[in-house]
Amino acid sequence: MNAFASPLVSVIVPVYNVEQYLNKCIESILKQSYPNIEVLLIDDGSFDKSPVICDEWAKVDSRIKVYHQINKGVSCARNVGLLNMTGEFFSCVDPDDYLDENYILELVSMQKESSADIVFCGLIKVDEKGTELGHLSAKREIVSPERKDEVVWGGNGYFAGSVCKLTRTSIVKQNALQYMPGLKNGEDWLFLRDCLYFAQSIACVGKDLYFYVQRSDSASSNFKNKFPETLLQLWRVVSGEEKEDVFLPWENKKIEIAMNLLVMAHIYRYTVFEEYKDLVQYIKNRRHIFLRLSKMRFGRKMVFFVKLYFYKQYAFLKRIKR
Repeated sequence: MNAFASPLVSVIVPVYNVEQYLNKCIESILKQSYPNIEVLLIDDGSFDKSPVICDEWAKVDSRIKVYHQINKGVSCARNVGLLNMTGEFFSCVDPDDYLDENYILELVSMQKESSADIVFCGLIKVDEKGTELGHLSAKREIVSPERKDEVVWGGNGYFAGSVCKLTRTSIVKQNALQYMPGLKNGEDWLFLRDCLYFAQSIACVGKDLYFYVQRSDSASSNFKNKFPETLLQLWRVVSGEEKEDVFLPWENKKIEIAMNLLVMAHIYRYTVFEEYKDLVQYIKNRRHIFLRLSKMRFGRKMVFFVKLYFYKQYAFLKRIKR
């Protein structure tokens, strides 16, 4: 693909204390077979060697722009990237992950073929040593508008987060979209939801091109031993928003969040938060509609059925297995 005839792609990387992984991440971006990129490294107040690594790479390649700020969280760091990106399209990459060399080329090629506003690819889950743990894959396709239900919350191989996708920049700029500052759980899904809401078309390249590193010290791993207060924070955000009438998948996702919060409340025997009774009633009023309308694989729907109707029993079994 001729770089001069091809759109500029902004690659946004939020950086916080990842000196062990950062070089591999940046190197994989700079070695892309699609060269027409700008790389925005946002150092979110790191206190390890990450800031120095960012600055050193900026000296090596003029496509890199580095921004340093006091620690404000990953949402604020990504927002700096959104504010300063100049590409026609952008892609977010987490600093402990890395890319196949044809990641951007494949995404841009599919965008040209489909004229899609958002193009997805699959991902490969690896551990810190690079050993493959599994894949999240979707077939090569152009997604019809009525199938947003699948994409908006991760159905049929679509990753419902910030990474492994290419998004048209104008969607963000024209609608003033950003990540919600301070939110530590679900902020990437909320941002994707808003992008999908405004997107006219969606496509998938049908290849797994993003290496998603599962770290033993990640935030999600730390949820194993305590009630996830961040999930309760997420529920307090989504329960106060009203998008049901115009976007059915949003209602479906809200029910999923409520369901998971209810299960976790019983796993950790933490039912004293003020929204608990309303949460139970919300689930009871909507679970039958959710199971009837939500598009997902049969096995996943059966798991959701158990959680929605027998959440206490499900939580008990999970608790004794810990």
